Amino acid sequence: MSTSLATPEAQFAFINDIRDTTLANGLRVLLLPRPQIPSVAIGCWLRAGAILDPASAMGLAHLTARGIGDGTPSRTKEEMDEAIDFVGGSYHFSSGSEGSSGGMQFLSEHLPMALEVLADTLQHAHFPDEEIARGKKQIEGGITAELERPGDLCERLFIEAVGQKSPYGWHVEGTLETVPTLTRDAVVDFHKTHYGAKGAILTLAGAFDSDEVLGQINERFGGWAGPQSVPSTPDIPTDYESLHTVTVERPIQQANIRLGWITINRSHPDYYPFLMLNYIYGASSLSSRIGVEVRDNQGLAYQVVSRYVPFEHIGLFTVILQTSNATAQQALAGVRLEMDKLKETPVEVWELDDARSYFRDRFPLTIETNGSMAGQLLSIARYNLPLTHFRDHIEAITSVTKEDIQLMAQKYFHPDQAVLVAVANLSEAGFGPVD
Repeated sequence: MSTSLATPEAQFAFINDIRDTTLANGLRVLLLPRPQIPSVAIGCWLRAGAILDPASAMGLAHLTARGIGDGTPSRTKEEMDEAIDFVGGSYHFSSGSEGSSGGMQFLSEHLPMALEVLADTLQHAHFPDEEIARGKKQIEGGITAELERPGDLCERLFIEAVGQKSPYGWHVEGTLETVPTLTRDAVVDFHKTHYGAKGAILTLAGAFDSDEVLGQINERFGGWAGPQSVPSTPDIPTDYESLHTVTVERPIQQANIRLGWITINRSHPDYYPFLMLNYIYGASSLSSRIGVEVRDNQGLAYQVVSRYVPFEHIGLFTVILQTSNATAQQALAGVRLEMDKLKETPVEVWELDDARSYFRDRFPLTIETNGSMAGQLLSIARYNLPLTHFRDHIEAITSVTKEDIQLMAQKYFHPDQAVLVAVANLSEAGFGPVD
């Protein structure tokens, strides 16, 4: 049944069915039975992301996460893959900046097997040498390809610059200098140090009995020990005091540009009005200010969008611009001008209504499937949001005013205290002569 068609009362009635508990070893478990959907989705998250990598070993968290499904002492990778494929299930695991996460989907009758596989891989992954070598080779190939693509190179340089040597500037997958130096011993040690129940999150949504499943989770995860402390907060980058520019010469016709800065995190009180500001300014594909004015009306860009990525400790705001070299400076001026307009004048009523409709109407789709619901429960636990977040989200979006959005632009738009990265034919793009 589609939640998008339900009344508000019926839409969020499931909140009362969520079971939220923490095992004795520190593993937080959130369960939501949904008997109308005969499958189960599992989500898991651990505080084991790239910000925990040593600077000289960027990519270590990523390589470790890649190896979680590569076998344990009780089952090889091939045996695990065959067992999952045989029942039509799926299992994935990956890393990000702040954590590593995984997901599984199975028919509900196979839930015991899924929990057994997940518990075994998280606790007992043994990282075969040949899989470590294969993983490193694939990662190096991916990085090499990224460095050859102007847009991807621009993104990598932007992350480095905005991070200002803090762990938030680390590349999740590593670099061509660090990945070849990573060893199996380092992976095993990272797993031993950062993969544990304390601070980890496990979520399930689907057709099951909560009491029965909680018993199975206790049986399979209750003995999981691992590290007994949660990693400390990493160094947090701050904004530049002036415009920090990074340029790379490439004999190409299109300029690839990033302009951005550190901004508010997910738990900040200004999260919702800033989210809507970003939508109106540049995230909406059809009606955003920079999309309509810079791309459509003036024809200055092939692509111009803004992106807001909130993390636990920081947020990252970025304008992504792809334009011809000849119009690069004009397009950048247009991007800045639209920021100034939002500071000076409240948005139009229709823009506010459009943003409200987008976030309000889209939200039911993010909890419609078991997989998306398990993901939402992970976010709630990860950012310490109340279970009423499902209902609070709609209320928060509806309460944002035109004046709130104008205030957000005044507080958080500062393109002259930012990072600007350009990969282009620099002289044609107006970035000065090449040394």
